[in-house]
Amino acid sequence: MKKLRQNVVLLVISVALIASSFATVVQSSQTSNAKTKAVPTPKKQTNSNSNTNKKSNTNSNKSTTSKTNTNNRSNTKSNSNSKSNSNKQTANTKSNSNSKSNSKSNSNTKSNSNASTKSNSNTKSNSKSNSNTSSKTNSNSKTNSNSKSNSTGKSNSNTKSNSNSKSNSNKSNTTASNSNKTPSMNLPQVIVNTVSARIKSQPSGSSTELRRSKLGTIYGVSEKKSSWYKVQFTSGGKTVGGWIPSTAVDDYDAASGDEINAQIVERYYAKEGMSFTVASELAAFLAGIKNTNADLGLKRLLSLRQALKALSNPPNKEQKDFLKTSDTAIVYSEPAGEWYVRSELFWDLHKKYKLENIAWEAAKNPLPGECEGYVNCYLFYAKQTDGEYLNLYPEGKNGLEALVNITNMLEPIVQDLTDKSVYVGPTDVSDRAEFNQTISDLRSIISRLSYTEKEKPLQQLERIAEGFR
Repeated sequence: MKKLRQNVVLLVISVALIASSFATVVQSSQTSNAKTKAVPTPKKQTNSNSNTNKKSNTNSNKSTTSKTNTNNRSNTKSNSNSKSNSNKQTANTKSNSNSKSNSKSNSNTKSNSNASTKSNSNTKSNSKSNSNTSSKTNSNSKTNSNSKSNSTGKSNSNTKSNSNSKSNSNKSNTTASNSNKTPSMNLPQVIVNTVSARIKSQPSGSSTELRRSKLGTIYGVSEKKSSWYKVQFTSGGKTVGGWIPSTAVDDYDAASGDEINAQIVERYYAKEGMSFTVASELAAFLAGIKNTNADLGLKRLLSLRQALKALSNPPNKEQKDFLKTSDTAIVYSEPAGEWYVRSELFWDLHKKYKLENIAWEAAKNPLPGECEGYVNCYLFYAKQTDGEYLNLYPEGKNGLEALVNITNMLEPIVQDLTDKSVYVGPTDVSDRAEFNQTISDLRSIISRLSYTEKEKPLQQLERIAEGFR
């Protein structure tokens, strides 16, 4: 009987335990269901008292506070590089936080949402929500930010960020500092229409001269007073101002620039007789014109040629500076002791525009060096100058003059054929081949001409070929 009672007691205890377990399971299930539902955000923050290690994914359309009970207070400094395209504010953050901890995290994020947070903490959660936030960010930006956040399921963050941003947004609220750009001074412009115009310290002819300004220099005008303009220029790395007479400048704008440039050239260019100052400044001005043409291009080379002819011997400091800046366009002839414009510049200009007057100026341009009696050199010179012009324009208006020039160059060689005391012919095989080829080329060019005067240079070439065979 006693044993029976013990069994009954054990049975009752077992039933009670089973019932208790069942009730616990039911209660747990109800609690779990309740936690998955969104709860309207209370006006005050609430902190729950239990620590949990869970992973939850939640989506909500309003500001929410999840009932995952976390007591996470974190002070976080994070460096984030983010790119976002948004109409208002976007944020995508990766942060590492521990309960009551200070941490540093690096995150690279891309977002196209209103708020997206991934956090590694004692409670690990991935959530996407449309939230009302007090943070202000630059949308579609690359941001380096240092943030401090206190979170209790919902985080309140104060963000300090330095950002370099690229944004495509219609609306954005920013707390990041925007760079202050000094607006460019859109000053009216003038162009110097006078050679070596003087710039003064005051609007008076008797005031101190600050500098000389070259023809075609463009300045911004900051002030006008009577018949003087105050112009801005750089001196010693600083922007300074000076006064120039209104008669020494013309108003300038890009739309009318070509017309103004043409007027300045027309005023100063002359085929001959220009001083070094005028010719050199005009050549430099023409070299700086972007929208050039055949006429301006040729006048630039001719002005340069006149400036070189006007050099003093020896050149002064101004002239030496000019030679240095013109180095790529000029060549020195040692025997003549003179500077020449490089002939290839003329021929290149002709190649571009195919105009006879350019070819003629190229033919007249002297070549550096001296032949010193070597026949091959004289023949080559004739072919490269007047011969090239006749080859391009056999019926050109300067054709007869070119033909006469060739005849005059060949005549002294013919006169010396008997004694050969001045001129010498080719000696080795390669020089003789060059000699024969140049003779043949000149014959071909001259024989196509319609001038009766061509017979003499053809006879001269024949005698030279026989004399140095």
